[in-house]
Amino acid sequence: MKRFVILCLCSLIIGGTTFATSSPEPKSNYLTAISSRIELSFKKGDSDKLVSLLDDEIELIIDSEDVQFNKISKEHAGFILATFFKKNTPNSFSYVYEGNSSEGLQYSVAKYQSPLKEFMVYVLIKKTKNNLYAIDTLQIREN
Repeated sequence: MKRFVILCLCSLIIGGTTFATSSPEPKSNYLTAISSRIELSFKKGDSDKLVSLLDDEIELIIDSEDVQFNKISKEHAGFILATFFKKNTPNSFSYVYEGNSSEGLQYSVAKYQSPLKEFMVYVLIKKTKNNLYAIDTLQIREN
């Protein structure tokens, strides 16, 4: 798990994201609401609710399903997520780490437990062209 978290954070740094050295700014109410809706979506296995939080095109990786797309439409992602939740019904979901960058990116790592498997979930939320926030990257990796 440590390797996964380090890999995720390194990819943000290499991608040009500069992190604030002082304590991060508090999340806006909107970002807090998105985090809560993501959590609820995973706890209920609700792909429709999760899809409503996606940007028009996202990066989606689900290693247990051999899914790896650098860009995929939110509609296509919805079908894949629905299949994932059918195969891996939720037992629990909890955030392990959440943070934000000085450029307004929010990132989080969470643990998703199904009856038979445990997954690490990595989410990156960015500001969209319309100055709203949406999920830009979603990775679900079997632990």
